[in-house]
Amino acid sequence: MKNSILIAMLWGGLTSCFNEYIDKKPDQKLVVPTSLADFQALLDNVNSSEMNADPALGFIAADDFYITDAGFSSLIDIEKNAYTWADEVYGANAYVDDWIRPYRQIFCTNVVLEGVEKIKPGESETEMRKAVKGSALFFRATAYYNLAQLFRPAYSVGSAADTPGLPLKLESDVNLAPVVSDLQMTYDQIIKDLTEAAGILPESSHIKSRPDRKAANAMLARVYLTMGMYELAEQYAGKVLQQYSVLIDYNTLQTSSTRPFPPSLPGGNPEVLFHSVIASGYPYLRSTLVSVDSSLYNAYADNDLRRVLFFRSRANGIYTFKGSYSPALPGNTSSLFSGLSTDEVFLIRAECRARRGDVPAALEDLNTLLVTRWVTGTYSPYEAGTAKEALDIILLERRKQLVGRGFRWSDLRRLNQSEEYAKEISRTVNGHKIVLAPGDRKYTFPIPVSELTNGVEQNPR
Repeated sequence: MKNSILIAMLWGGLTSCFNEYIDKKPDQKLVVPTSLADFQALLDNVNSSEMNADPALGFIAADDFYITDAGFSSLIDIEKNAYTWADEVYGANAYVDDWIRPYRQIFCTNVVLEGVEKIKPGESETEMRKAVKGSALFFRATAYYNLAQLFRPAYSVGSAADTPGLPLKLESDVNLAPVVSDLQMTYDQIIKDLTEAAGILPESSHIKSRPDRKAANAMLARVYLTMGMYELAEQYAGKVLQQYSVLIDYNTLQTSSTRPFPPSLPGGNPEVLFHSVIASGYPYLRSTLVSVDSSLYNAYADNDLRRVLFFRSRANGIYTFKGSYSPALPGNTSSLFSGLSTDEVFLIRAECRARRGDVPAALEDLNTLLVTRWVTGTYSPYEAGTAKEALDIILLERRKQLVGRGFRWSDLRRLNQSEEYAKEISRTVNGHKIVLAPGDRKYTFPIPVSELTNGVEQNPR
């Protein structure tokens, strides 16, 4: 009960946006936690999807799913604008959860990091202290990474130092202005936090909503892949797979089930390294009128079990997604898993190996994964004559395996920087075709107007 009250009081003091909660933060005497158990309770705030929650706008804006015209008419304005890549997305005074929630997470982690340092260490607390501090660093890095995927341009090593970054808050004192960073500084902070976390987190966690060393290394692999630093991405993916490489045999699952995968919580899915979900406040995420793109659906072969485990056929040719690794929400609907898992790590290492020309090793990773996705005895291992051919295969399989997890927007942004993988995407809404060209400025969402203070620059549209 004490921890529940503590959490409610702390979160209750944070209002609708990063700047507004500065003026309305509750009395520190009432809400500041004092023990390692208190700090762990703040980080364990899973039920309200505070800490283990990722933004949704990229999922809506990407090209893996579309919504019917009838479904589109039922969306709220911010969803309609994200879906159609509109110039104006939020409205002047809109509540932008995809910006606000990560900064709430960052505030919480800063409270924890500062508080842990004030506790005098005891022999029995040493490992718990490390775990709590490492978790806070992991959550802070993940929040900044998620913000960067939406609200700042795709990372490019040649221009990152000249590109505006995110406002960095590394202290809980709300009276201190955030550090105005460039994009290189933003990613440097993400890497710094994750690297420190990987060094102090426990090797394993029996609660998958709490990060461990595998999760930190997997997150480093994801970040370095996003940055195009493939040697480092391969290195950290290798660290994960050396420690843990379990994959689900999809032949053991019930294809007719509405939720065929064992849920990531409390820990029944052996493929999950860390549990998180796409924040589910938008109706788009729950609509039965959202269907997988037909060209993507048709890319799955008949004996590929993902075709029937990931999608459910509905009327009018709609195939809705059911392949989430997350537990069910109230009302027996599925939440969308966006966490870390071994299938993603295999695909990261496969891509990186292909990019450096090691075709046999790249295909070994890919085939190790895919043989567990096909009907037993029907899978023919991929072969490739060149690194480019292998990479083409791996990128398609990455899209097919990680569908529904919210990664596609980030992948489009990074791949658009390469001429051979740049892709034009389009929508048709009420008979009107809308096109998003590779590298378009609309791949970066505008920062909410209320946040444009203390030197924070707006993204051009």
